[in-house]
Amino acid sequence: PITMNLDFGTDGCTLADGRAVSGTITSVYSGRIRDAGTTFTITFNDFVLDGNTINGIKTITNNGLNSEGQLSFTIVVENGSFTYANGDNFTYETTRTRTWIEGMDTNFENNGIDGITDDVWEITGTASGINRAENTYEVTVTTPLRRAVNCRWLTAGIMELETDAFNNPLIINYGDGTCDNKANVSLGLIQQ
Repeated sequence: PITMNLDFGTDGCTLADGRAVSGTITSVYSGRIRDAGTTFTITFNDFVLDGNTINGIKTITNNGLNSEGQLSFTIVVENGSFTYANGDNFTYETTRTRTWIEGMDTNFENNGIDGITDDVWEITGTASGINRAENTYEVTVTTPLRRAVNCRWLTAGIMELETDAFNNPLIINYGDGTCDNKANVSLGLIQQ
């Protein structure tokens, strides 16, 4: 494995763009990211950017090819937290899978920018935590989300958001695959 440690120190420094940074980010690569079984782990340890503190561990695991010949990755975030400079904070944990459903056979070296912009991903999974208002939340992808590299927004899929701030879940529907900044949000009913 290869370990890379970015240590900005407890006193920190100012980056070329004027942003203040301190703390550490450690990355551990077990192999090449396209090789089945490879893990890539990023640990934020009291990493502070412009007064906002980030902590947590993000691990990406290459699952290899699925039965349809598509490459997939599992992304897990553990003990994620973000504390704003004003003291507000939220926590975040997730387990999700990203499956490369289009464009896997092209690349920048052979196809130029088209080898990147033709990539499309399908995302499934869950996330949970406590938001800035101290409400718990849980997000579940009920219909796989579609993320095309050539579009800045999610273009399809449905997520359900449950929080103790509402009696019923919010249902977020990203549409039919059209590249736009629109989503339908409705207040659903919990089936009992």
